[in-house]
Amino acid sequence: MTASRLSIIVPYRDRPDSLARFLQHVTFYFQRDKVDRTLPYRITVVEQEAGRPFNVGAMRNIGFLLNEGSAEQVCFHDVDYLPIWADYQPVDRPTRLLWHGAEAVPIDDTEKRFINHDYEKYFGGVVMFPTALFRRVNGYSNGYWGWGYEDLDLRARCVAEGLEIGYRDGTFGPIRHVSRGYQPDGGRSEANLVNRKLYQANYAAMQTSQAHRQDGLNDLRFEVLERGPIPDGKGEPVPHAERVLVRI
Repeated sequence: MTASRLSIIVPYRDRPDSLARFLQHVTFYFQRDKVDRTLPYRITVVEQEAGRPFNVGAMRNIGFLLNEGSAEQVCFHDVDYLPIWADYQPVDRPTRLLWHGAEAVPIDDTEKRFINHDYEKYFGGVVMFPTALFRRVNGYSNGYWGWGYEDLDLRARCVAEGLEIGYRDGTFGPIRHVSRGYQPDGGRSEANLVNRKLYQANYAAMQTSQAHRQDGLNDLRFEVLERGPIPDGKGEPVPHAERVLVRI
C-alpha cells in the first residue's frame, strides 16, 4: 500500500531568520525515529509579493492549489512553530496539531502579556486536512488582509459542512515574535478589528446559507512569479522543499 503523501504549506513574508530555522528544524525532525518518520512529505513556502497587506488565507490556498494533485494530505503550518513532539500521520478529519506552545506568543515586546486561546475554538498554527475535505470546505477565505480570523473562519466552514474537528495536542517550540494583531499598548490593531467584523459577518452568513462556497479556492486569482528550490546556508537545496513567489 502506498503511503499517504503530505504537502506542508508555509505562508511567508519577510521572516528570513525564522524561515531558515524552520526549514533546518523540520528537515531534522522528519529524520528522527518516530511514528511519522516514513511519511513522504514536501514543503512549499508560499511567499507573497510586497506591496499589499499579507493575506495568509490566500497564501495557504495557493499552496494547496499548486500541490492538490500530488498529495492526499495537506498541513498548513506557520513558520513560527517548530515541532518538538507532534503527529503528522494521516488524518480523517480537519485536525489541529498544535496546542502546547501556542500560548507563548507575546502581545507586545514586554513579554508580560500573552495570547490566550480557547481549546475548542483554536484552529490555527498547524492544522491538517485530507485534501478532499479541504476542497469540500472551499479552503480559506481570501478576504482577510493583515492579521487574524482566517483560522476561525476556516473552522466555521468545517462546521457548516458538518465536519467534526480533530485535536492532536502536539508540542511545538515557538519562534518568539510580537503578534501583528495588537498595538504596543495591548489594544487590537486596525487590521485585526477589520478582520473581526468580516468574520462576524461571514459567520452569520454561514448560519443561513452556504456563503463560504463563494469565497475561497474557487474564486482565487493569482500569478506565480518565481518557483524553485530553497538554498540552505551552504548554498545546497533544502531537501523536500520549494519556494513559490506569488502575486495576488
